[in-house]
Amino acid sequence: MTTAGLAGGALIRDGKFKLPAEQGLEPGKYKVTISSPKGVGEWTPEQIAAGATVPGKEQIPPKYNRETTLSVEVTPVGPNEFDLKLD
Repeated sequence: MTTAGLAGGALIRDGKFKLPAEQGLEPGKYKVTISSPKGVGEWTPEQIAAGATVPGKEQIPPKYNRETTLSVEVTPVGPNEFDLKLD
C-alpha cells in the first residue's frame, strides 16, 4: 500500500540525499521518483492550456520517474536509510 497524499523531496548531491527528520514522512510505503531535467523537453496539451513553462528534457529513464518502479518503506523506528540502485 502506498501512502496517498504525502510527499517529500531532496536534492541528490554527490550521489547522496537527505530528508531532515523535521521534514520527514509519516511511516508507510512510498513511490520514489528520481528526475534530472536538462535543456528543453516537450509540453503536454494540459501544460500548454495551463500556461506552464517548458519542462526540461529528462535524462533519467522513465522507470525511475513518471513510470517509477522504485519504492521505500518508512518505519516508525529508524534508521530509514535507503540505497537506491539505478541500472
